[in-house]
Amino acid sequence: MKICPLIVLCWLSMIGLVQSTAAQQSFRLKEIKFTGLKRFTELQVAPFSELKIDQQLTIEDLQKATEQLSRTGLFDTVSYQYKFENGALQVEFLVEESSHLLPCNFDNFVWMNEEEIRQFLKKEVPIFDGTAPPIGSVLDRIIESLNGFLKKQKIPGTVTLMAAATDRSNKLDHLFRVEGVDIVISNVKFEGLRALDAKQLEKVATPLIGKQYSRFYAAQFASANLVPMYRKLGFLGVRLNPKASVLSAEPGSVRVLLTYDTEEGPSYKWDRAFWSGNIQFPSEELDKQMAMIPGQVADGIRIDEGLKTVKALYARHGYVEAQIEAGQEFSSAGSQVRYHFSVKEGTQYRMGGFEIVGASQRTAELIKEKWLLRPGDVFNGAYAEEFVDREVSGAQGPKGVKVEASLDREKKLVNVTIRFL
Repeated sequence: MKICPLIVLCWLSMIGLVQSTAAQQSFRLKEIKFTGLKRFTELQVAPFSELKIDQQLTIEDLQKATEQLSRTGLFDTVSYQYKFENGALQVEFLVEESSHLLPCNFDNFVWMNEEEIRQFLKKEVPIFDGTAPPIGSVLDRIIESLNGFLKKQKIPGTVTLMAAATDRSNKLDHLFRVEGVDIVISNVKFEGLRALDAKQLEKVATPLIGKQYSRFYAAQFASANLVPMYRKLGFLGVRLNPKASVLSAEPGSVRVLLTYDTEEGPSYKWDRAFWSGNIQFPSEELDKQMAMIPGQVADGIRIDEGLKTVKALYARHGYVEAQIEAGQEFSSAGSQVRYHFSVKEGTQYRMGGFEIVGASQRTAELIKEKWLLRPGDVFNGAYAEEFVDREVSGAQGPKGVKVEASLDREKKLVNVTIRFL
């Protein structure tokens, strides 16, 4: 049977007309459901669709609602399906929650403490749970709410956002800051001290006085300068948590007291080390490099130096990419600590090319004559720096000399360049 092309064309046109009419026709919204929610509830998510029960809406409105949900940043995927029941529309959004939400930290909001900030945002942005997507309308609402607080309090500042690693994990967090307000540290004090005298810590913290307050920077300062004082005494789990309280405030200018809430924990003694993954060197040799004695104070600084010595041992034998992961096992009985060291030795590297840059021809020839590592020799990771200190110190350029070691991972070679600056 032959079908007239004109009939087919008319039939397709009618389908398009029906679809267009359905898209433009409005229906009463009876129900909204979400499938795929795990972290959040329907009550938290539904407002972002901007749909309301019993409103009249079109299919085009559903598409816009899907886009609104996508723009929150809360979901990796959003789609919808619908059905009619007694002339009303039942909508189901199919979502896959994002696994990339970042913790929120507040750097210099000295007008509220951490808990007050979180409660405030929970009220302003009900879905807030201490995290936020990397981008999207949820993040925008958090910033708008914080700016609204500043405006209501007549604080002439603006909220800015940056990504920062706020702890030892080096994972990025959201860091919210107030710019445009002079927030200066007037004094520093410590609470919760038992092992160390406050004056010792206050002396070390003196450089913070007069600086702009930043909770993030205050925490970094503590990690670099205050925590080592405790770790040397075996307080391996010590925490110093910075907070600020307002001493005086004027428009655009605030003076604060920086307080470190100190959680010292116990002082530990060294028990022993367990090694795994070490093939080239026996555990006894690695213990010797660590130079820790059972029953002694578990001096965290000495432990760090011991690990550097172990890595240097591997590097001197060509294992320049050796890595050591440390785990701790604490015993409440006698406050002892055992370390579990997992060694990834990697591949042994050998000497590759050797080049002198920036020196005269005569100087370069003399240096090459003294260089003892030949191509193919097992590479000694300490040799180049020791060689420069011993043989090149008197022939440096006006700005010194730099040693560059580049790894050829495919050939397992180390190419060395001594560069006169």
